[in-house]
Amino acid sequence: MDIEKFDREQKRDIPAEIAKFIEGKKVVMLSANLRPVKNVQGFLMAAYQILADRDDTVFVILGSGPDESSLQFLASELGIADRVFWAGSVDVPALYLSRADVCCLSSDSEGFSNSIVEYMAAGKPVVATRVGGSGECIDAGESGFLVGRGDFNSMAKFIIRLLDDPEMRKSFGEAGRKIVLERFTLELQMKRFHDMYDTLLGNK
Repeated sequence: MDIEKFDREQKRDIPAEIAKFIEGKKVVMLSANLRPVKNVQGFLMAAYQILADRDDTVFVILGSGPDESSLQFLASELGIADRVFWAGSVDVPALYLSRADVCCLSSDSEGFSNSIVEYMAAGKPVVATRVGGSGECIDAGESGFLVGRGDFNSMAKFIIRLLDDPEMRKSFGEAGRKIVLERFTLELQMKRFHDMYDTLLGNK
């Protein structure tokens, strides 16, 4: 994560269409390729549950992929199409993430999620499935919540909990940002690589 570049990108203006869509609303955001392993269907099911309890929330999905049409159809079938914004592939996710209240990852499988690191760099609380490296990024109960693969009832409950508690959102976001600064900056990773090579070469 090039944190300085990321911070600059957050200050740019978002397109007018999405700005109008989210105006005055709580915003739950997901950034993912729209393909089966990301289980965006589950995210939409969580959205459906959340919208059954509240009308102040909208959902923004950053990304594109082969599942896009079927996912849009599912949103229509669930009756939530007017509460979901499909942003497509975006070159600068930082400027969108800066407008989110809660960020999510719904994947069935992951390696190490760049999306989670971007969420935390933006100072946002995260609700994610406990897959791949999500547990390495998120300090559960401090910077976000982890749920079991496919457990979108819990995902919905944690999102609602965060939406209802601005102080928790703030503290989780600050904790996540601190994790990025301490573990995942470009400078830190380069130093670790240099140190590793120095060790292998016998320079240390």
